[in-house]
Amino acid sequence: MNTRKTGAGAEDVAIKYIVANGIEPVERNYTTPYGEADIIAKEGSVFVFIEVKARRNQKYGSPADAVTKRKKLRYLNIAQYYFMSKSIRDYEVRFDVAEVYISGGKFNVNYIKNAFDFTGISDFY
Repeated sequence: MNTRKTGAGAEDVAIKYIVANGIEPVERNYTTPYGEADIIAKEGSVFVFIEVKARRNQKYGSPADAVTKRKKLRYLNIAQYYFMSKSIRDYEVRFDVAEVYISGGKFNVNYIKNAFDFTGISDFY
Protein backbone atom coordinates (compact mmCIF):
# COMPACT_ATOMS: atom_id res chain seq x y z
CA MET A 1 0.00 0.00 0.00
CA ASN A 2 1.47 3.37 -0.95
CA THR A 3 1.60 6.31 1.45
CA ARG A 4 -1.17 8.26 -0.32
CA LYS A 5 -3.53 5.27 -0.08
CA THR A 6 -2.48 4.66 3.51
CA GLY A 7 -3.15 8.30 4.39
CA ALA A 8 -6.54 8.30 2.68
CA GLY A 9 -7.48 5.05 4.43
CA ALA A 10 -6.39 6.47 7.78
CA GLU A 11 -8.46 9.61 7.18
CA ASP A 12 -11.50 7.46 6.28
CA VAL A 13 -11.11 5.55 9.55
CA ALA A 14 -10.64 8.81 11.50
CA ILE A 15 -13.83 10.27 9.96
CA LYS A 16 -15.81 7.17 10.96
CA TYR A 17 -14.36 7.39 14.46
CA ILE A 18 -15.19 11.05 15.01
CA VAL A 19 -18.72 10.68 13.60
CA ALA A 20 -19.33 7.72 15.94
CA ASN A 21 -18.18 9.97 18.79
CA GLY A 22 -20.46 12.92 18.03
CA ILE A 23 -18.02 15.09 16.10
CA GLU A 24 -19.34 16.42 12.78
CA PRO A 25 -16.89 16.65 9.85
CA VAL A 26 -17.08 20.01 8.04
CA GLU A 27 -14.07 19.89 5.69
CA ARG A 28 -11.60 17.26 4.58
CA ASN A 29 -8.17 18.04 3.13
CA TYR A 30 -8.81 21.77 3.50
CA THR A 31 -6.01 23.46 1.56
CA THR A 32 -4.69 26.94 2.29
CA PRO A 33 -1.55 28.87 1.36
CA TYR A 34 -0.17 27.64 4.72
CA GLY A 35 -0.78 23.96 4.15
CA GLU A 36 -3.54 21.42 4.50
CA ALA A 37 -5.74 20.47 7.44
CA ASP A 38 -6.65 16.79 7.26
CA ILE A 39 -10.07 17.28 8.87
CA ILE A 40 -11.97 20.28 10.17
CA ALA A 41 -14.97 19.34 12.27
CA LYS A 42 -17.37 20.70 14.87
CA GLU A 43 -18.18 19.32 18.27
CA GLY A 44 -21.07 21.43 19.49
CA SER A 45 -19.92 25.01 19.04
CA VAL A 46 -16.20 24.11 19.00
CA PHE A 47 -14.29 23.97 15.73
CA VAL A 48 -11.89 21.03 15.78
CA PHE A 49 -8.83 20.87 13.55
CA ILE A 50 -7.68 17.26 13.31
CA GLU A 51 -4.28 16.04 12.15
CA VAL A 52 -4.40 12.37 11.13
CA LYS A 53 -1.15 10.44 11.50
CA ALA A 54 -0.81 6.78 10.57
CA ARG A 55 1.92 4.32 11.51
CA ARG A 56 2.54 0.63 10.96
CA ASN A 57 4.83 0.48 14.02
CA GLN A 58 6.36 2.77 16.62
CA LYS A 59 9.94 2.40 15.42
CA TYR A 60 10.15 6.19 15.04
CA GLY A 61 7.79 7.05 17.90
CA SER A 62 4.04 7.40 18.12
CA PRO A 63 2.06 9.06 15.34
CA ALA A 64 1.46 12.08 17.61
CA ASP A 65 5.25 12.45 18.01
CA ALA A 66 5.35 13.25 14.28
CA VAL A 67 3.30 16.42 14.87
CA THR A 68 6.25 18.73 15.09
CA LYS A 69 6.42 22.33 16.30
CA ARG A 70 6.44 23.40 12.65
CA LYS A 71 3.28 21.38 11.92
CA LYS A 72 1.55 22.88 14.96
CA LEU A 73 2.37 26.41 13.80
CA ARG A 74 1.07 25.50 10.36
CA TYR A 75 -2.22 24.43 11.96
CA LEU A 76 -2.46 27.75 13.78
CA ASN A 77 -2.08 29.58 10.45
CA ILE A 78 -4.53 27.24 8.74
CA ALA A 79 -7.12 27.86 11.48
CA GLN A 80 -6.68 31.63 11.26
CA TYR A 81 -7.00 31.48 7.47
CA TYR A 82 -10.12 29.29 7.74
CA PHE A 83 -11.90 31.66 10.12
CA MET A 84 -10.96 34.74 8.07
CA SER A 85 -11.96 33.18 4.74
CA LYS A 86 -15.31 32.03 6.15
CA SER A 87 -15.88 35.36 7.96
CA ILE A 88 -16.22 33.52 11.27
CA ARG A 89 -15.50 35.96 14.06
CA ASP A 90 -16.79 34.27 17.20
CA TYR A 91 -15.42 30.79 17.69
CA GLU A 92 -13.86 28.26 20.01
CA VAL A 93 -11.13 26.08 18.57
CA ARG A 94 -9.38 22.87 19.52
CA PHE A 95 -6.52 20.94 17.92
CA ASP A 96 -6.73 17.14 18.02
CA VAL A 97 -4.64 14.30 16.66
CA ALA A 98 -6.05 11.03 15.37
CA GLU A 99 -3.34 8.40 15.67
CA VAL A 100 -4.12 5.52 13.33
CA TYR A 101 -2.23 2.28 13.86
CA ILE A 102 -2.18 -0.15 10.95
CA SER A 103 -1.60 -3.83 11.62
CA GLY A 104 -2.55 -6.79 9.49
CA GLY A 105 -4.68 -4.60 7.23
CA LYS A 106 -6.68 -3.33 10.21
CA PHE A 107 -6.83 0.26 11.39
CA ASN A 108 -7.07 1.18 15.08
CA VAL A 109 -7.61 4.75 16.25
CA ASN A 110 -6.18 6.44 19.31
CA TYR A 111 -7.87 9.84 19.41
CA ILE A 112 -6.18 12.63 21.35
CA LYS A 113 -8.38 15.64 22.19
CA ASN A 114 -6.53 18.90 22.84
CA ALA A 115 -3.33 17.30 21.54
CA PHE A 116 -1.77 20.75 21.40
CA ASP A 117 -2.63 24.37 21.99
CA PHE A 118 -0.89 27.70 21.79
CA THR A 119 -0.73 28.67 25.44
CA GLY A 120 2.56 30.50 25.80
CA ILE A 121 2.68 31.00 22.07
CA SER A 122 5.84 33.08 22.34
CA ASP A 123 7.64 29.80 23.09
CA PHE A 124 6.78 28.68 19.56
CA TYR A 125 8.62 31.49 17.78
